[in-house]
Amino acid sequence: SIVFDGVDDYATINQTLSTPITITGLIKYNNQSQTLNTWINTYPHTVLGISLNRLGNGELYIYIGNGSYWLATPAIISSTNMTINTWYHMTFVSNGSGSQLYLNGVSVGTSIHSPSGWGSKFYLGWIEIATKEYLNGNIASTQIYNRALSTTEIQQNYLSTFNPKFIFQSNLNIWYDMSLQASTASADNVNTIDVSVSTSFN
Repeated sequence: SIVFDGVDDYATINQTLSTPITITGLIKYNNQSQTLNTWINTYPHTVLGISLNRLGNGELYIYIGNGSYWLATPAIISSTNMTINTWYHMTFVSNGSGSQLYLNGVSVGTSIHSPSGWGSKFYLGWIEIATKEYLNGNIASTQIYNRALSTTEIQQNYLSTFNPKFIFQSNLNIWYDMSLQASTASADNVNTIDVSVSTSFN
């Protein structure tokens, strides 16, 4: 996994996204006193922001917008809080008429809103809402599908977390695999992290 120090680390991904979409990955946060941790965002386009430990008790907030402004801040608050130094399989899915959040294969929140107005890039580990907010934690992988996965498919992916051969592959558009990085790999003071993009899943 790659370590994000919560101060200035983030990854820039030059890729245009669209809805319907499923974003799933393996992530944890490492500092209970640091709030406003971020997994993924689409700044400067106010489309999607996923923030961990938002108030200091492991809350997970999802911000959804139309590219010009946020439709809800937040649009989803998870019904289950996260625990520090614990890996979670996290999935955000939107079919264009609503969105849903899953933790470890279980739905923990829904919204009537769907993201739109995507730009040409997105970021891992950083967002700017009122201020710049960075992730103090680790990201092992991020997968992006160009369709909305079903609950059954999301659960299959969760159960296949440590055996990628069995991850659901239909319409899997992007796979940023950071598990191949050294356990101490750091994103320290860089704008772009060189992550591998898998195109074969055999």
